Amino acid sequence: MTFLEVTVLVTRWAHVIATVAWVGGNIFYLAALRPAMRQSGGGSPDLPRLIGERFKQIVDLSMWVLLITGVLLIYDRLTEEIGFGFALLLGLKVGLSAVMFLIAISLGRRGPRRRSSPVEGLWSEILPGPLTRLVTDAGSSLARLTSPTNVLFVLGPVVILLGLLLRFIAD
Repeated sequence: MTFLEVTVLVTRWAHVIATVAWVGGNIFYLAALRPAMRQSGGGSPDLPRLIGERFKQIVDLSMWVLLITGVLLIYDRLTEEIGFGFALLLGLKVGLSAVMFLIAISLGRRGPRRRSSPVEGLWSEILPGPLTRLVTDAGSSLARLTSPTNVLFVLGPVVILLGLLLRFIAD
């Protein structure tokens, strides 16, 4: 293996680990931990906030790793000729990733003034009024299901699927 091949391999590995940490952590948090904490009803009232703060640190680090490795991987791929389908999927993956980043950053900015977990919240806490109304009116009956946290829960696996499709198209 050449130095460049090792560098690309390590970059891909770091990208995958950061993805697993963020998306996998989000899935675990929403599908297992949060329901268990609600069902138990006991424990410290600060526990959700403390878990959320710790997970936010993991998400913040993951976003930096994903940003840096993503740029490097895009640069590596764009040094070769790519087709329209690849470019379209890549653009969709980058766009959905950007939405995830913006949601996560917005949720995290609410910071310590929030008594509950910093990784959960409502659109009204992170979007300006007119955008909040647009998002909630579009799915008023599904407002709970379309919370920012749940949108991240769905977008994460979709972005992973797009990454797998990109690998499939590239090979």
